[in-house]
Amino acid sequence: MIFLMEVINKVVPNAEQMEGFTKPGPEGPIYMVNLLKFKVIAVYEDGRQTELSGQEAYALYAEGVSKLLEDVGGKIEFNGKVERLMLGEVEELWDSVAIAMYPSRLHPFRFRLLRDLTYM
Repeated sequence: MIFLMEVINKVVPNAEQMEGFTKPGPEGPIYMVNLLKFKVIAVYEDGRQTELSGQEAYALYAEGVSKLLEDVGGKIEFNGKVERLMLGEVEELWDSVAIAMYPSRLHPFRFRLLRDLTYM
């Protein structure tokens, strides 16, 4: 039996996903898996032009994020290049996978607040 799974990439969680983090749940750290696909040339929401590749732009972002994660007690647990799948099939492989650890379910909110204040 073959099951097809649709993957829709997002950068920001929807309301239902955000609400799930605020409900009581298991204590302890949570791990967020980030499947990354880079553009040839980075595209910014504010329309600024750049010659950076998507991967280069992400590297700059990740450097800042790592510092903010540490400020809320988290860290990047893993970051690596995707070369192949062991099981299953996808139309196009992700370029990289990163796993971020937050000390608890509420720490992503603290991280977002700190990030927003830092970049104001």
